[in-house]
Amino acid sequence: MRIPFASIFKSVRKQAPALRTLEQQVKFVRFRQELFRQDASALAERLLRGEISLADWQRQFKEQVKLLHGTSAIAAKGGKKAAMTQHDWGIVGAQCKKQYKYANDFARAVQEKAEAGKLTLEGVSHRMGLYANSGTDTFYQIRTEWAEDEEGATEVRWLLSPVENCRECVELHDLGWISLGEFGQIGQYPGDGSRLCGPNCACSLDYR
Repeated sequence: MRIPFASIFKSVRKQAPALRTLEQQVKFVRFRQELFRQDASALAERLLRGEISLADWQRQFKEQVKLLHGTSAIAAKGGKKAAMTQHDWGIVGAQCKKQYKYANDFARAVQEKAEAGKLTLEGVSHRMGLYANSGTDTFYQIRTEWAEDEEGATEVRWLLSPVENCRECVELHDLGWISLGEFGQIGQYPGDGSRLCGPNCACSLDYR
């Protein structure tokens, strides 16, 4: 998969020149997710107005997904493009491939609803917006490795969202501080969609 390096680097430089702390990095990822939701909503509106075809909508949406995961990955490395490795880009590529599959299924559903006269802007925008949280998964996969390898962290803890949380996220939070090795065996990250909250997960991680 071809990653649009130039667009990703430009986006990070323009929107987040300082990504030194975990708090700044997380804030930037949340910011990018909100932009993604806005762009996805605007794209859905263009589709419903007949300004773009379903194929164009699908192509442009995939570009938005690619940019979201690329910027989330670079944010995990403190906004430093030189720190990105082939392994990191491999994580981005795998995430995009997974989201593209969902997007293809989504496109078929959109077409079916359109043919049945049941397609609405609210429904399309909402579902497109759910893809935003997957950027959190990409961020924490890369950030966790960075915390261990570059910052010397040995432990991690799961922090709950300030709003609603599912039972499984609460169980991860209740583990408190655990070793990174143990966390790796659990194999779950905020935003990965693997728990009861699905794509709505807004939890975070902390390291020490």
